[in-house]
Amino acid sequence: MKYPVAAGGSLLGARPDIGVMRGPRQTGDRTLREGRPFATYNGAFHDKYNDDQFEKYLEQLFPYAKQCFFVAVQDERDWATTFFWAHAPDLGHWPFPLAYVAQTGCAPDHVSWGQIKALFLAGKDNWREGPAGTQLIRQAKKASGCTWGA
Repeated sequence: MKYPVAAGGSLLGARPDIGVMRGPRQTGDRTLREGRPFATYNGAFHDKYNDDQFEKYLEQLFPYAKQCFFVAVQDERDWATTFFWAHAPDLGHWPFPLAYVAQTGCAPDHVSWGQIKALFLAGKDNWREGPAGTQLIRQAKKASGCTWGA
């Protein structure tokens, strides 16, 4: 398992499975220049999503693509959103592994496991830490090359 954490400063000396969770509004690339792995998201959960701005953001991250755990494509409050399905194909030209963000109510049969390289468990704590979260984690472990984080 890989652990992306919010970090504003250096992570030199941290365990190798500790990475940085970044977002489109985050500035600075110190941890990236240090070689630290990272995960990122599109910002749609907190901000207004803009295709052009997200593409520019990914361009900035391109030199660090080999350090990327995943890019969370769908970052919405509702697991049933069509955001992932609408945008995942548009991101296929980037070398970043794509992740699906599982929100409260998501079940293993809602995820196209063959299209993702990672599952990110979001949603409410009682859902994420309950039977549904456990089922999703089990399925992510079974899916070829799929990692997961929370």
